[in-house]
Amino acid sequence: MSDAAADAIAAALAVIPAVAALAGAARHDESRAVQAVVAISSLALLVAAWAAGLPRWLIPAQVLGLVGIAHAAGSLIGRRVEHPAHVLPACAVAAAADIASVLSPEGPSNAVAKSETAIALFALASAVPGTTAIAFVLGVGDLIFAAIVFGVAARHGVSLLKVGLLVLAAFATALAASAVFMMPIPALVPVGLFVVTAIPEFRRLAKKDRRAAAFAIAAAAAVVIGVAVR
Repeated sequence: MSDAAADAIAAALAVIPAVAALAGAARHDESRAVQAVVAISSLALLVAAWAAGLPRWLIPAQVLGLVGIAHAAGSLIGRRVEHPAHVLPACAVAAAADIASVLSPEGPSNAVAKSETAIALFALASAVPGTTAIAFVLGVGDLIFAAIVFGVAARHGVSLLKVGLLVLAAFATALAASAVFMMPIPALVPVGLFVVTAIPEFRRLAKKDRRAAAFAIAAAAAVVIGVAVR
């Protein structure tokens, strides 16, 4: 098996179950108490896996911990979004923040990538087939934003299956581009593009929201330009 194929399989083994779990969990509107229990138990799993040095057999615990934390945080936010089209400015802001985080030398993504301790806590792990290596494919921020989108979709009757397939396609696009160009690619850029383009409810802004959305998008664009010209 080639290295590229092994890496692709490792990414799929982590990303597909994570996205499926987030989509499935979004169907249930839990109370805050349940969300707190999910968050605390997920954090305990994550810390336990990290404290043990993240051996391959504890990777499922690490993944479950990150997914649980992402769901608890994302659902708390997403299910309180009043209009589905608020996803549009949220995607612009999230994508800009992701670009700044990934491409800026001082960004959080670079800091996490350079720290073995941080990456085991904040990035989704997967065992690479045919090797003893562990690959880290997506950050917890990517999972939280996906969970927010799933929460919005669940509240407003948008197909979770459709959103899930779009999120999977977006993550796959980012990971493939990263492999081709041999550099980190901000995953929330394709996530935003895919869900806003393919789901009309996510871009049909109410008239009263258009000015605020335009301001958010302009601010996001300014951040991207600022990072690009540095």
